[in-house]
Amino acid sequence: MAANSTAVRTNLFAGRRALIAGTSAGVLLLAAFVYLLWPRPAFHITNAQISSKRVGDRVQLFANVFFNNDGGPADFSWSAASGLVRSDAPPAEQMVFVRRLEASAAKPGEAETHPPFAVGSGQDRWFTVYGPVLDRADFRRFVGGSYAFYFAATIVGRSGTGRTALSFCAFNAGRDPIDIHPCPTAP
Repeated sequence: MAANSTAVRTNLFAGRRALIAGTSAGVLLLAAFVYLLWPRPAFHITNAQISSKRVGDRVQLFANVFFNNDGGPADFSWSAASGLVRSDAPPAEQMVFVRRLEASAAKPGEAETHPPFAVGSGQDRWFTVYGPVLDRADFRRFVGGSYAFYFAATIVGRSGTGRTALSFCAFNAGRDPIDIHPCPTAP
C-alpha cells in the first residue's frame, strides 16, 4: 500500500506541475497577444500647406502639417527643421542640405522638447513648422522659383502600449504654394 500511496502523490504533483506550466504558458500567450494586437499610436500625414506671414517689413515662411491618428488615443510631440536652398544649386549640394535638415529634425529626444498634445483615436490634428524670415526681395525670389523651401519633422506618438515615430521631409519650389514634393533621396 505504501508504494501505491507514493504513486498517487507523484501523479498529484505531476498534475499540479502540468497545471502550473499550462497556466504560465497561457499567461505568456495572452501577454504576447495583448502586446502585438493592442492599439498603439499609429498615424499618417494627410496634408501640408505652405504659407507666409508678415513680420514687420519682412516675411516668414511656414508649413502647416496635418496628420490623422489611426491608432488608439495617444500624446503626440514633434521636432522640426526648415530652410531655403537656391533652386539652381547642384543636386549634390541640395542632398547635403536635405540630409542635414533631416538629421536636425530627427535628433533623438528632440521631439520631446515640444509640449505633447493629446489626440484621440481617428482624430485629425496639425502643427506648424516655422521657416526663415526673408526680406521682401528674397521673398519675391522665392515666389518666383529661385529658392525652394524645405521642411522636415519627426512626430512621436506615445500611449500606455508603446511609442511610434514618423519622420518626413518635403519641399515647395515657391511658384505654387500647394505644390509640395517629398525631399529627394538621391542626387
